[in-house]
Amino acid sequence: MYTNNDLKKGKVNPQSIYFDGHCLDKEVPGYETISVAGRELFSPELKTLIVGNQNGDRLQQNRFPARNITVTYQIQRRTAGELRESYHVLNAKLLGIKKKIWFEDEPELYYVGTLSDAEVPTAGMTKFQSTFTLHCNDPFAYAMREDSFAVASAGTLDFKLDFANKIFGDFSSNPNMVYGAEWHEIENRAPDSLWWEWEQENYNKLAKQDGISGSYTRTDVGNSTRLVMRFDVINAIEQQMPGFWQRLGLIELSERLTWLSDHIKKFYVEVWSYGHGASGYGTKVQTWSGSEWIGSQANTASKPEKNTYSFAGQEAATAMADGYFYALTGTNDTDATTPTVSYLDYAALSISVDAPATKNAVTVTNDGPLPVPIRFELTNHDDNGFFGLTSSRENILIGKPNDIDGGVVAKSERLFTTNQNNANGLKQWVLNKGVINEWNEKIAQTGSFEDPAVIKEKRWRLRNAQKDITTAWGTGDVSGRGWHGPSASAIFAADSNGAIGAQNFTARFYVQFLFGDISQTGLQQCNLAGPDGELLASVQLWKAIGQHSSVKIRVGSHWAYVDENNVRWDNFFGSIVIKRFGSTYTFELQNVEGKGQKTKQTVSYTDADSAKTLCQQVTYWKARWGNVTKHYNVMNNDLYDFWIQKENVEDYVDIPNVFSDGDQVVIDGQDGKVTTKVNGTLNIGLQYVGSKPIMAYPGKSVINVLYSDFASAPDITAYIRKKYL
Repeated sequence: MYTNNDLKKGKVNPQSIYFDGHCLDKEVPGYETISVAGRELFSPELKTLIVGNQNGDRLQQNRFPARNITVTYQIQRRTAGELRESYHVLNAKLLGIKKKIWFEDEPELYYVGTLSDAEVPTAGMTKFQSTFTLHCNDPFAYAMREDSFAVASAGTLDFKLDFANKIFGDFSSNPNMVYGAEWHEIENRAPDSLWWEWEQENYNKLAKQDGISGSYTRTDVGNSTRLVMRFDVINAIEQQMPGFWQRLGLIELSERLTWLSDHIKKFYVEVWSYGHGASGYGTKVQTWSGSEWIGSQANTASKPEKNTYSFAGQEAATAMADGYFYALTGTNDTDATTPTVSYLDYAALSISVDAPATKNAVTVTNDGPLPVPIRFELTNHDDNGFFGLTSSRENILIGKPNDIDGGVVAKSERLFTTNQNNANGLKQWVLNKGVINEWNEKIAQTGSFEDPAVIKEKRWRLRNAQKDITTAWGTGDVSGRGWHGPSASAIFAADSNGAIGAQNFTARFYVQFLFGDISQTGLQQCNLAGPDGELLASVQLWKAIGQHSSVKIRVGSHWAYVDENNVRWDNFFGSIVIKRFGSTYTFELQNVEGKGQKTKQTVSYTDADSAKTLCQQVTYWKARWGNVTKHYNVMNNDLYDFWIQKENVEDYVDIPNVFSDGDQVVIDGQDGKVTTKVNGTLNIGLQYVGSKPIMAYPGKSVINVLYSDFASAPDITAYIRKKYL
């Protein structure tokens, strides 16, 4: 036991308590901490439900309650007066609510608590033991020191894929899997004909290389056992570093594999295994090359030994063409008396890649056990309209993404508007020479529209010729496949200042895409293009025979949105608005007059390459499929209106933006809500209502930083404070 005399001699009581920065053992005369309870194993409260006569119960809720820390202490004074003096000091030190509390034996962590109870000491004594209780509404302990992270820099990223924490049938815990196989010559079987997943009992033995092996036993005469290890490389990298692929802008599997091929520095698999069959001990370890099992490494010992294969980047990418890397360990055949048994102690795939340098992402490493919110401190440079912070799970938007900087900003001007006077006919349009989205089978611009000046409908529209189907749609491909039909296009005039083309624009199509029978089919495109026929934006509505309608949106050379065979797009009759500001395209589709669902969809996509091209022409194309011979087999898909407005024409005005050069912005996510301070002042109004605190989950997280395309990258630092039970 430590006494005040010990403290005077420089000794420190290991359980000394600090409350709001005050060490009670040092600052309260005669006080000495004896013991502390309440910092030990802390169990959650479970809410369960029993249904009928089921075995066990159902877990409905799992939460951690508040924590109570009970301090046992001793006070020894010579007189009652001195005792009263000590209590005056102790009461003063324990004043206040939600104060930091920490202890000498754990100085790197603190709790937040309030005095809630105190035992009354025995009257008349000048030396006694007693207790007081500190109530911690928040049951967690927090690190004294915040960890900070700046923008990612070039270097090496290391990933290890194994089967630690693997739960049978669950990909979220660990996407890698082990399959059991039984075959005489497993080399003749491709890994896409997988067998059955290994049991949980065996997964539990693969957490580390410790000589404890999982096993797979079969007794069918003439067969042998194999264990196929499937490493889900793409998803495992994303799981270990959320947002990794998003930060690189890689969407398709082929793009990610190509990137890995170019950036892999090390790629090797290690397998600790052995096996036993009728011919004794022996196991072979192989890997899948993409077309066959390769490798001749073996282990003839009666215990696990390591076999290792290394691969260059291109070899690795070829081997995992489907996103998976496969390794195989297998043993000898069985006979009538000896089973075949494959043993696996541990297996791991290790990957090192070049880390790309970037000013637009922060990598946060949380090596604590619990997810914690991230605080961001940004210093803005130049005028800027917004900050966006995105991880793989949460997003924060502060400011106005559509904010524009100084420049040609003062007015907008219509470059083209459909002439709704039927007498004008088709004079505004050029037929069958437009720019269409060619990502469809055997396309052709052929056929014709009725002349509005002739048919004189009450409501202007581009309708197919009605006399015969060949005149309306053309003949199409001789094979009877593909999409063919008429198009109407137009090139926009120069603006009032003589400038041709639009950088920033808003365009609106009004179309119908209706069917009376599920067997009907059709396709239409609303396209915007550059001066040399560069396709900038395309919205395609289409329907296959016997299916519901579909929507595809293309920006430049990318699919920005695909939703196929979905009833929500059936019988669409409404507006398609396409906007481009800077390098960001926004598509707004709204079913206004169509029967059924009043679908409304907004899609945004950023493409810096296509945004370099001015928008100068429009094409509306409608098509039918193959050799349909009757009008009633084709949907009613017509254009009723189109206009395009060029934004930001001519006058230069320096528009004040949301953030000015040098602004200090702090974005925090404590208590489950986002708070924003600009230059020290709370400014909730800047936050998008859907913003959610960005969390740092155990492991690595990549947070992408977005800002106006006319601004410079901000200085940004991310902070986390780890927490523990």
